[in-house]
Amino acid sequence: MSFRHFCILLISLFLLTACAQVKTVMPQQQPTNPPLVGGDRDAHGCIGSAGYMWCEPKQKCLRIWEENCEVAVGQPCIADKQCVTPGEYLVQSNCPFSSACIDEKCKVVCPINYNDPNAKCQADSDCNCTERGEKSLKCLCHAGKCLSVE
Repeated sequence: MSFRHFCILLISLFLLTACAQVKTVMPQQQPTNPPLVGGDRDAHGCIGSAGYMWCEPKQKCLRIWEENCEVAVGQPCIADKQCVTPGEYLVQSNCPFSSACIDEKCKVVCPINYNDPNAKCQADSDCNCTERGEKSLKCLCHAGKCLSVE
């Protein structure tokens, strides 16, 4: 065999082995379980993937497009932070209206002596709502502040 034939044979063998597929054996992986639908509960137990979120005022999970998170005036409540003040009260300038949970219902209130941050009360008798006139349905001491229930 001539040197030329030997070189051609060597190059052919090299090309054939270079084109051959090498099969790599991969270690078998354990199948992973996909997350369960609804398996994404938050700290309160609300399922975010189903559109539920925690509503602090109502103390429950809800979908905000199905149920408002805030409690309207006249509705049952447990705490002041649940109650929302209607917009028509917010635009009136004669009182900084807010809402409070009084007698387990959300009610619109006007703080008396709101210009005096040190004004505190211990009992309803400490409060005088005469400045509110007929607008005041009830005058009471609530959370240390005199309030006129409107």
